[in-house]
Amino acid sequence: MGFYPDGRHRHHPADEAVGLLRDLGAGRDDEAAAIELSGEDPSFAQEADQLAQRKEQLEQRLEHLLVPRDALDAKDVILEVKAGEGGDESALFAADLLGSLAWQRRPAWAARWCLPRKTLPQAAAWLLAPLPLVGWYAYHFHRTGHIFGNPDYLRYNVGATLTPWRILIAAWMRLWHAVGYMNLFVLTAPALLLWWQARREAEPSREVEPSLEGAPYLPSFGRCGTKGGRSGTKGIPSNIQLLFVLVVLAQAAEFSIVGGALLARYMIPAIPLVILLSVDVLARRAPRWRWWITASAAAFVVALLFNPPWYIAPEDNLTWAHFVQMHQRAARYAEQHYANERILTAWPASDELNRPFLGYVQQPLTVVRVENFTPGEMLRAREQEESFDVVLAFSTKFEPRRGWMSGIPFFARWRWAQKRYFDYHEDLPPAAIARLLEGRIVYQESSPGEWVALIELDKVRDAGAKFPGELPRHRTSLN
Repeated sequence: MGFYPDGRHRHHPADEAVGLLRDLGAGRDDEAAAIELSGEDPSFAQEADQLAQRKEQLEQRLEHLLVPRDALDAKDVILEVKAGEGGDESALFAADLLGSLAWQRRPAWAARWCLPRKTLPQAAAWLLAPLPLVGWYAYHFHRTGHIFGNPDYLRYNVGATLTPWRILIAAWMRLWHAVGYMNLFVLTAPALLLWWQARREAEPSREVEPSLEGAPYLPSFGRCGTKGGRSGTKGIPSNIQLLFVLVVLAQAAEFSIVGGALLARYMIPAIPLVILLSVDVLARRAPRWRWWITASAAAFVVALLFNPPWYIAPEDNLTWAHFVQMHQRAARYAEQHYANERILTAWPASDELNRPFLGYVQQPLTVVRVENFTPGEMLRAREQEESFDVVLAFSTKFEPRRGWMSGIPFFARWRWAQKRYFDYHEDLPPAAIARLLEGRIVYQESSPGEWVALIELDKVRDAGAKFPGELPRHRTSLN
């Protein structure tokens, strides 16, 4: 991915269009010259292909800029996106469909599990739930010409995810997010062991009716789950358990197939169901189950405050608070000293500097966007360093400390899979970016696993510009 300016509201697209027109004209001349010279020197043929691809990118960007703007484009909007929408309806439909088929073919099995007694038309009623969504997609296609929105967004979240290995790895991670993430395994692991132990102890002695042969079995439940456990507490009914499991699996399956980013928050709707099932087993099977609940809560607090030795998303615990605070200080520094400069940065800092309503700056700054701060992106930026004056670099991915786990072959293969399928990358450190772009670090702050830095390029600058001095050039946070 390339980078492109995203400056000050309405005035910037026109300036960018003029610059793109100039680049496009120069690119066409260079391509024609390369094609002409390729007859004498074959090495120019490869350069001509690269110039043709660059020209196509410029034409697409220019076409996007020249699309007529709507009157509402300059206004702000807050859009709420809820993860897993539609997954619950799918699971309920599956439960009713299973109940309908079970009552027709194996009524005793259905009675044991208290499956819903629904007809096929009644089960199919759940299929009406997507109709409003279908109507929205139809309206969206009518207005934009795209069914699912931005083509790049669709490619990232659907087109680029439909590979067998990625789906399998994502399914494993989704299940981990649902049952083990943030030290949730402290609760779910003993619950699973107790359930399995009770199942093995009770299954050989139970009397099995011929019609129930092969039916799933949970030993702690009697008819419709009314039988109590060690403490005499009644358990969750079997049909409700089955419904919970279907909802969790539907959520995991959905986001194993779609969703470019492997974020734990996508499984949030399923986690309460996992907790309910685990607490239910512990309350009936563990002699001191309240101690397990206390230990689980303490383990969650630990995960909230301390980072594990493996990669996590900063938003998953209080690391995100450090991230926001560092970016607030860096944004204030940039606004104070580089308000009239073009600042190269990546998302989300590009929005932080350009959208005052987010609370990072008072006035929008001119930004030039890159995808990240990997060597490839920085080399492309170096080729067009006339387009920016300052770089606001930061760690776009959480960087765990390299310890004993990094030498284990499994984790080496896991890191490769993260890079191959889930856009994991390693950013260049600030000093390396400064050397590559021939600049100097004027502000730097870091905390474990994260950092942010402002790098000023060595070029002729406005004599009236304010130079750094009011804020410390380097800050290091040890918390």
